[in-house]
Amino acid sequence: LAHDVIGLAASDGNRLSEERFVNVVISKVGIASGAVLAGHAGHALYLPGTGEHPVSIAVEAPAGTSVGGGVSEAKAFTIELWIRKQTAATDAVLLTMGPAGANYASTLSLSRAGQLRMHTPAGAIAATGVVLNAGAWAHVAAAYDGEELWLVVDGVQAARVPAIGAARRTALQLNPVVIGGGEGGGAEGPFFHGWVDELRIWGEARGAAEVSAKKNAALAGDEHGLLKYVPFSAADLPSASTAAAWSGPKLALSTAPINTFAVATHEDVPVKIALRAAASPGHGKEAKAVITALPLKGVLVDVLGGVVTAAPYTLPTPEVTFQPAKHGCGTPYATFVVAAGDGAASSERSNVTVSVASVADQPTVDAQSPNATAAAANNNNNNNSSSSN
Repeated sequence: LAHDVIGLAASDGNRLSEERFVNVVISKVGIASGAVLAGHAGHALYLPGTGEHPVSIAVEAPAGTSVGGGVSEAKAFTIELWIRKQTAATDAVLLTMGPAGANYASTLSLSRAGQLRMHTPAGAIAATGVVLNAGAWAHVAAAYDGEELWLVVDGVQAARVPAIGAARRTALQLNPVVIGGGEGGGAEGPFFHGWVDELRIWGEARGAAEVSAKKNAALAGDEHGLLKYVPFSAADLPSASTAAAWSGPKLALSTAPINTFAVATHEDVPVKIALRAAASPGHGKEAKAVITALPLKGVLVDVLGGVVTAAPYTLPTPEVTFQPAKHGCGTPYATFVVAAGDGAASSERSNVTVSVASVADQPTVDAQSPNATAAAANNNNNNNSSSSN
């Protein structure tokens, strides 16, 4: 199974129209309907590389930081996102943080060779040993703790250097974050051409292990230390971005490997899970949720009461119940895999992670305890007395 996004435009030989996007899924049986599982990665932000109408995002000031003139500052931060470069072999600014000017702004960018870079008033760093190729999703993160800068690519630390800039050990300015902007927050390019998704800004320096643990999971938005979470839904873009004549960043179907399904229950308590599959707009075929891999612990039960014993299994309705094993608990406790299918082929797959919280049991009398044994002896004596009478 393979999938990709194709950009299409009309041309008269001189100019191009606005782009439209087609999500293509190819399997052994041919071209799929493009069915997607509702709630999967959803949308990404497509950046045309023109620099027109860059997206500016306000960052809330974290507790314990100084705020002046509308500028938020932090002595430690992490910024992370998924990226998919469309144009190869070109310098590209992903985003800037802070007001324009070399003395204030921090810049996250890619080199012509496809290497991740960050420049801040506290110093600069480049992941020279890792190349990010066009056409493939990659997760990138940059962090600063006042003493050091480091970069994380696909969950692995790619570079780490001391902060030797003039602003070392001082708070760096975070607000605003501009996506598709130029060097130093200015209006000049070069600009990133491709897709970005799942932007997260933390008011703490996160290590590679912390970044890796959450990079494939959607967030609730209220996690400790999280300053800004932008999953790029319709609410994250100006209303003009949906207009036909809009030439700036646009929402596009995302194929980033984000798992959006997280379910919680309590010990010995079944939980019902809605897995609504949706076909691509205008396709017309019905799509249903398909269980493609079973959990290693616990069982799945469909709406008819049947236990799902083999995969793939197409659910008759969008609802399935997860039943933990007796007294089983853990965070996470189990994971199973779902996709959407129309009978011919399936969409990209997504994990469903179930956490089961333990419950404090009420105290009980052990049958072998001294009290229980004494009670049993008394009962026997009473019974014997009754028999004698």
